[in-house]
Amino acid sequence: MNTPGSASSALVLDHVFVMAGPGAVLADHLVELGFVEGSPNVHPGQGTANRRFFFRNVMLEFLWVADLMEVRSPLTRPTKLWERWHGRADPEVSPFGVCARALAGADALEELGFPYWSYEPVYLPVGWSLLFGDCDALAEPCWFVIDPPRGLSIVTDEPMDHPAGARLLTSLSVSASVTRWSTCARGFQGQKLLEMEQGPPLMILEFDERRRGRSCDLRPAAPLLIRW
Repeated sequence: MNTPGSASSALVLDHVFVMAGPGAVLADHLVELGFVEGSPNVHPGQGTANRRFFFRNVMLEFLWVADLMEVRSPLTRPTKLWERWHGRADPEVSPFGVCARALAGADALEELGFPYWSYEPVYLPVGWSLLFGDCDALAEPCWFVIDPPRGLSIVTDEPMDHPAGARLLTSLSVSASVTRWSTCARGFQGQKLLEMEQGPPLMILEFDERRRGRSCDLRPAAPLLIRW
């Protein structure tokens, strides 16, 4: 498996999200372990809010529904964020999202090998969009790609140095209750962004090839396991 974010594919991993209860109090456990929390976000028009942790090559987002009307609006409803959040305890519903970004703009996107549709929420800068994989299977994670205007890149000054010691994501594994992965999932797997397993929902993030021998298991609050 290539290291997530390697330049050998058309996509680079940007971030992952995990659905959480309001306020994502489970994120407090990461803070207690020495992970430095970045700035939170509210997504106007989308009806969601988050807490975030930034690393050298990925961002971990804990996401929850903050406005029922907005998340169910005609603009947001096709994303199925409401269904994922509402069913986050259901083993047949994946509470995860996996987001990549194109390395070479629209030309690279044409070669992804899976269908997608464009979502342009009001909180994104003008000219930016999120390309959602055209997949109806809630048992799979939400697959989507950030498409910035050509020539622009994503820059952040968020904290990335954690006393806990985790720095660089070296392995990402996602399990889902499926018998066959969708075209979108296989497209992401083909880009060598992650490993996929069949089973109850579980996301495993491994940093720095687990050199420190430490781990954080957030189950049962969320099916998330972090190792570093």
